[in-house]
Amino acid sequence: MKKTIVLISALVLAAVAIFFACEQQNDRPETANYLAKGSELAQQLGGFYFKNGHVAVVKDIDNGQERLQLTLTNGGIKPHTVNIFLEKKEWNDLKIQSSEYEVLYLKQILILNEPRTGNRYTFKVQSEGLKELEVKLPENYLSNQAIEAIGIAFRGPLPSLKGNPEFLTEQCHSAGGPGTLSCSNACCTVTCKNGYYASCGQSCNCTKED
Repeated sequence: MKKTIVLISALVLAAVAIFFACEQQNDRPETANYLAKGSELAQQLGGFYFKNGHVAVVKDIDNGQERLQLTLTNGGIKPHTVNIFLEKKEWNDLKIQSSEYEVLYLKQILILNEPRTGNRYTFKVQSEGLKELEVKLPENYLSNQAIEAIGIAFRGPLPSLKGNPEFLTEQCHSAGGPGTLSCSNACCTVTCKNGYYASCGQSCNCTKED
């Protein structure tokens, strides 16, 4: 009888130990999957890197153009906004929500990565310099399912432009125009795909060539 009681007690203790071990395992945070060399690439290629913070995602239409508007915020930087202009089909098909994201902006390329889930959205602009940029990235860095964008506009302080006197002026001077695929001023910078021209003022946009 005593042996039976001892055996039952041992089994109960073992079950309790296994239960708490499983609970501790479930409480552990998921492994975060960050982009390789994100900050380094942004510095080398004149882009912007945002490792971890909230990104508010809004799909809207501005001046007749479908766009994805991303507002990046965390405790370390002032809010930055990225506008991704898309064809109507890509815009309609895109299912994306506000969340905690990692962001890598390289003018013709933008990668939006959710470290905890591994969800990744890659946008690229087919314009001059894209192939040259792609060969500077690590092998297989871009998704084969990258979404082709009409243009990507970055609003906010871009480190690579801080040495440009025009960028430092308070006025957001006009720049770009027909025949121009990219432009920058003190407010923003934009890169557009072939067949569109870039324009910069208080905001940066892509307009279809006539």
